[in-house]
Amino acid sequence: MDKRDYLVKTFSRTKRKDYVNYILTAIWHKLNNMNLKPVSQQYVKRQNGSHALMDLYFPQLHIGIEVDEAHHKDNVEEDKLRMDDIISAVSEESINDFLCLRIDATESIEGINERINEIVSIIEERATETTLVWKTYEEELNELKNQDYLSIYDDIPFRYIKDITNTVFGKNYKGF
Repeated sequence: MDKRDYLVKTFSRTKRKDYVNYILTAIWHKLNNMNLKPVSQQYVKRQNGSHALMDLYFPQLHIGIEVDEAHHKDNVEEDKLRMDDIISAVSEESINDFLCLRIDATESIEGINERINEIVSIIEERATETTLVWKTYEEELNELKNQDYLSIYDDIPFRYIKDITNTVFGKNYKGF
């Protein structure tokens, strides 16, 4: 999958969440960095066995972005527990420099755009400290094949179960 198709697919995951979609795509377009690979609706396993979806995640920088829509204000305690679970899950993955940036979608458009600019500045600053290389999914899998071992701390986002069996165990399944 090339960059164009990847970006269209990742941002289409928020197409039914109007405010989230507006904010995330605004951040992406203002960043204007084609070596930075975003992941929208990043799956995070919670301590209670359920899962949460982080609105936007930049795995190369360990930065997550959460958009607080109006319903978040009605679920403050549950939302705090959810964020604690996300931060705890990320910490368990040995990502010590994880940064979660939040933006209130109930603000005025001026307030939203001001916060978007702040978030973009923070991301750009961290990006200057890191060599960013966008690898295709296929390149990531090929690199994994050449590793001596696989660790739970490796940042490998397998798309399909067959990719795990084929890459890690040398199988040739078409589906699983």
